[in-house]
Amino acid sequence: MKKWLKFAMCIISITVFFFFVSKQVTPLFEAPDLSMKFKSGDYTQKVDNFLVLLDASHSMRDPYNGEQKFYLAKQAAHALNDTIAGHKLTGGLRLFGNLKVFSSNTSLVCPMKDYSADEFGQCLDNLNPSFGSTPLYKALMGAAGDIENLQGKTAIIIISDGVSTGKAPTEAVKILKDRFGDKVCISAIGIAGSGDLNSISSDSKCGVAMSFEDVNTASGMEMFAEKVFFTKK
Repeated sequence: MKKWLKFAMCIISITVFFFFVSKQVTPLFEAPDLSMKFKSGDYTQKVDNFLVLLDASHSMRDPYNGEQKFYLAKQAAHALNDTIAGHKLTGGLRLFGNLKVFSSNTSLVCPMKDYSADEFGQCLDNLNPSFGSTPLYKALMGAAGDIENLQGKTAIIIISDGVSTGKAPTEAVKILKDRFGDKVCISAIGIAGSGDLNSISSDSKCGVAMSFEDVNTASGMEMFAEKVFFTKK
């Protein structure tokens, strides 16, 4: 009996270890340098703040092209971070689908503050996939509270497979637009599918939705970043 107990405790310890140890992802590409475009005066920054909504739900554990979807999402978030590094912004990250007892399964894991690419990257490094459902509606409503005291315009960027549970996320978009108007734009990067993401970006009126395949190159992510954060004169 004692041997079986020791064996069970060993299995539990190993499981807990792998659950909490973060897997580091390799960069998708060498980050593009956007500074020359700004020095030339061709582009200006059109948002003051950004909030990434990163999907850590159970469906993000499913494989896609030989990798779990969550780690592709993490790669995309890192690539976006590297692409916008150095710009003056307020930034943060909200996780959703992270399994919690008696909670809404969404939390602001990187608080909204003066953006630092190094600090944002370190925050990303500590994140893991979970086993929760996909409450994208609740994540968007949580985002409303995260940005309510910010000045200027805010870009909300969802990185997800677009498979949501619970209330329709498009209903949350309507609430956000009624509350913030054109001060909020919602964009998305779809991992292995788009689900509700295209509708969300369309309902936002000023967002853009692209797939992981669209942004997994330097030129693709630069295009996404330009559409979300900047405007061409």
